[in-house]
Amino acid sequence: ARSLLLLRNGKTVAEKYYWRGGPKATDYLHSLNLPLLQILIGIAIDQQLIQGPEQPLAAFFQKHLTQNLPDGTASMKLSRLLEAQAPLLWGAGSPDYWDLFYAEDKIEASLRLISRQQTNIQPAINFAAAYLLSQVIEQASGQSVFSFADQYLFQPLGITTYAADDDGLTLDPIIGFQLKALDLAKIGYLLAREGAWENRRLVSKEWVRWLFFEVPYTEFDDAP
Repeated sequence: ARSLLLLRNGKTVAEKYYWRGGPKATDYLHSLNLPLLQILIGIAIDQQLIQGPEQPLAAFFQKHLTQNLPDGTASMKLSRLLEAQAPLLWGAGSPDYWDLFYAEDKIEASLRLISRQQTNIQPAINFAAAYLLSQVIEQASGQSVFSFADQYLFQPLGITTYAADDDGLTLDPIIGFQLKALDLAKIGYLLAREGAWENRRLVSKEWVRWLFFEVPYTEFDDAP
């Protein structure tokens, strides 16, 4: 752990840093890129760039799904990536991660990992799912996942870590986002408020409930 932040009613009430942490320090999210990508997918659905969690992956990866992949891969839906769950570990204990990291075709390598999810749950599955979700966003929006996140999530939250003129951060979808502790606290607070930020809705309440509270993705009224 490098930092501890506690927000209540939109205010920071506790803030402490450890080891090499600090208010300006950034760190790669690693496995935690997945929930951030899940939020971005919800934003893309709200914008009607993506149909919904039941949209077939073939809509985005048709070229790869016609290759010699394991049985059942071609019929997978977006929900398979969104529901990926594996231990939040990586590195030396996860050889699949390094195979994915150095793969010549990372989309194909990621699809192979996801297709083995039910029988061989490796930490690298989270990375594969996050990478594929980033590619879905890029294909659906026509811009990089970093630009999409900056425009529709980071800027509204006041997160300037990925400002357009910042050349100091790596922009590699397989590595993912590099954020400050306060950036993550803001994202957590957004989810606690079911997608609302300062009287503005950044992602639909229905999507947040479907992702994190296991509520079926259907139409809701505005009742609390």
